Amino acid sequence: MKKRFSWIFMLLAVMLLCGTSWAKLADDMVITGNFPKGYTVNNWYSAGVAASGGVTNYTYNITSGSLPPGFYIRQSSKNFYLEGIPNTAGTWKFTLRVTDRRDYYVERELSITISDENYETSDMTLSGAFTGSGEAGVWYQSQVNVSGGTSGYTFNISGALPEGLYIRQSSNKFYLEGVPSKAGTYTFKMRVTDRRNSYTEKSSTVTITGNYTEPTEADDMSITGNFTTERRVNDSYSSYVQAKGYNSKVTWSLINGTLPPGLSLNPYSTGNSYISLQGIPNKAGTYTFTLRATDSRNKYIERAFTVTFSDTPTEADDMSITGNFTTNRRVNDSYSSYVQVKGYNNSVTWGLINSTLPPGLSLSPYSTGNSYISLQGIPNKA
Repeated sequence: MKKRFSWIFMLLAVMLLCGTSWAKLADDMVITGNFPKGYTVNNWYSAGVAASGGVTNYTYNITSGSLPPGFYIRQSSKNFYLEGIPNTAGTWKFTLRVTDRRDYYVERELSITISDENYETSDMTLSGAFTGSGEAGVWYQSQVNVSGGTSGYTFNISGALPEGLYIRQSSNKFYLEGVPSKAGTYTFKMRVTDRRNSYTEKSSTVTITGNYTEPTEADDMSITGNFTTERRVNDSYSSYVQAKGYNSKVTWSLINGTLPPGLSLNPYSTGNSYISLQGIPNKAGTYTFTLRATDSRNKYIERAFTVTFSDTPTEADDMSITGNFTTNRRVNDSYSSYVQVKGYNNSVTWGLINSTLPPGLSLSPYSTGNSYISLQGIPNKA
């Protein structure tokens, strides 16, 4: 009998050392929420579900299926966020198990769909209207606003804007402005896209009336500087050029070509002598366009610009990830460790590019620019 009990105790000890648990299905716990559609490849994704009931603290693991490539689970108390930058379109199903402090658990099958196309959504609206009439040679400005969805917003235009007018974005506000140079009726459609790559659209018709005296080219004006090029899509962008030799005040106009989708022009400074190109570019490509600066004498100077944006990350020679995650720890003990990226520009987006995290642990970016990322939670499998 003594020998039999010795074997039982040895078996229990081995099972404990191996992280074996006797978790039971809970009838007082639930996982609520869904991962919404409307997200596309190569765009940041973050959405969560929540656990409730039972006895906190919670831990989690994926018991079947798999996450989309480029994603990880980040736990924040009772919330479980699916985050990352997807690189493949498709639908993925997986089962999330959340276990409480009693070792009781709840499971739920979840799915997420990533598309390589944008989705039109009903939770975003464009309000206001681009005013229906203007006069050639006279400053024009009207505005629409977007609400709903997930900021930040970008935009693009299909159809032709009135000659001499352009779109300037300020957060969720979009201004059609400039000095129209040609009478006529112009119909165009504006699409505003949010961070999920969901969009809403609105058509406008603007009529320009009156006569316009074409300016003459100046021999004493110049446009200096260049717009920064060779940048990445979905990164904040701001660059400027300057008009010199003008009289009194400058009026800027886009006379041919198209701006990169998501960027807008913004004149500023005394006499509007500077103009910035700013926003968040959302489509890779090379874009060529020509700007005209006209002064109060009705004299102008023109200059063409080319900017290129890429959606393919390149390995940096001036960045590094420092530190190491602590290792050789025990299952079922609270765990938290971090690493840091250095030499980055503006902000950092982290992605899990291969392998899997230890069950029960999640990644959580933090600090200014998301320069730190912690691995934390309660590991539940050796």
